[in-house]
Amino acid sequence: MSETRPGIRATELWITVATAVGAIAAASAGVLPERWAAIVAGIASVAYAISRGLAKHGVPADEGDDLFTVEPEESEEDFEEDEEEAARLVWF
Repeated sequence: MSETRPGIRATELWITVATAVGAIAAASAGVLPERWAAIVAGIASVAYAISRGLAKHGVPADEGDDLFTVEPEESEEDFEEDEEEAARLVWF
């Protein structure tokens, strides 16, 4: 599993989407001039691209990464070993 999360699960994406939607909604309501809404959405998009680029810098992509599942950090064997060790440490 890679060190970075897939883009769809990254907080930066959802902040960018919320910012762009908010700017468009504000422009539609007449609260924000259309030009400024476009600038805000553009800045949010560029900031997102830079953020993801920095997050993935030097991290190779894993083949078969699934966007919606998180692989366990420990294998079942490790878990069983930990469980056995914990059972040995329990004092009654």
